[in-house]
Amino acid sequence: MIHFFDILTDFDYRMYNRQMILPELGLNGQINIKKSRVLCVGAGALGASSLMYLCAAGFGRLGIVDFDRVAISNLQRQIIHTYEAINTYKTFSAFNVLKQLNIHIKIDLYTTRLSSLNAVKLISYYDLVIDASDNFETKCIINDTCQLLKKPMIYAAVLKFIGQISVFNYRGGPSYRTICSKLPDSREFASCSESGVIGALPGVLGSLQAIEAVKVIIGKGQVLSGGILTLDVFKMFIRIFGIVFYKHLMSNNISTTLKSQEDKQRAAHNQELKIFRNILSLSLKDIDLILKMSRYRFKFLLLDVRTQQEHINIRFLKSSILPYACLENVNKIQCIIPKFACRYDLIILYCQCKTRSLRAARALASYNTNLIIIRLHGGVSSAIDHINQMVVSTK
Repeated sequence: MIHFFDILTDFDYRMYNRQMILPELGLNGQINIKKSRVLCVGAGALGASSLMYLCAAGFGRLGIVDFDRVAISNLQRQIIHTYEAINTYKTFSAFNVLKQLNIHIKIDLYTTRLSSLNAVKLISYYDLVIDASDNFETKCIINDTCQLLKKPMIYAAVLKFIGQISVFNYRGGPSYRTICSKLPDSREFASCSESGVIGALPGVLGSLQAIEAVKVIIGKGQVLSGGILTLDVFKMFIRIFGIVFYKHLMSNNISTTLKSQEDKQRAAHNQELKIFRNILSLSLKDIDLILKMSRYRFKFLLLDVRTQQEHINIRFLKSSILPYACLENVNKIQCIIPKFACRYDLIILYCQCKTRSLRAARALASYNTNLIIIRLHGGVSSAIDHINQMVVSTK
């Protein structure tokens, strides 16, 4: 016979009293929570609030996967990190804060990028996965691995004022592949670093992820499987959209999918991204070297394809502005391309992150295949810490 006091300590009774007195959870629910293991992929905006509430709820073991370091721009929404933690790994920063919140929680740190090479090994040890990642590729890897191992995946995503949350692979329910059957090209979609996000929104979605984790573990309540809750905090609009799900359309060989992603990841490390043969994606240091050479060899145009307001806030010296919205106008492109081709040997494009400069490069190259175009890989966001050391610097 197992007694409650053999599992729950005096600390547990005092720490978790407010949720243990809920009849829907009770002593048995708290025991299940304490015995469970949860892996959180991402210690950023979504992971910050989710991890804090998972820790406060008394989950026995938490795993944190993140390879990134804390930057000052993170603090607006990633409330688990502090100013003193800037430039430290997010896993270490999160560990320090969580241990101050609940010293008895066991925490595993994986300061690495989740990939198809390590996903099975990492996820297999845990009961469920919190998807706090910020890109399609990682979400697909999490989903495919969870589907293979029959683990629930608690998904969330945010952008601007809109957030989404759902639970995938729960008791035979829909998977993330139901709504994202093929891996999208992330370069075609705006990210939070480019389009922005209201700071409190990830906190709301991360908190909801923690609540779903509690319901999954205790086996009670209406788990958000089979639908996607969409929240627009600007319009204060909340709605749950049902997912059309056909089991016979699901992949029967997830390992094949993981293998193809693994091959793709390995190839990505060994090749330079080129959309067209006359479009190059270079780092700030490489572009700086070209600009130094250009003083003696060729003429260039440094072109900012962001908005006027973004250009005013921070920009490179001697850069012109041509918002990407203008390049969506066919007549506008046909008018400016001949002028560019006559005056310059090459055009250097940059935006906040990467998406708009990539689209602008494609638009320009499609009208003149002889025009040499260079785009700043990662945009201004990737160069902000080193920008003052370059020939091209901010005003």
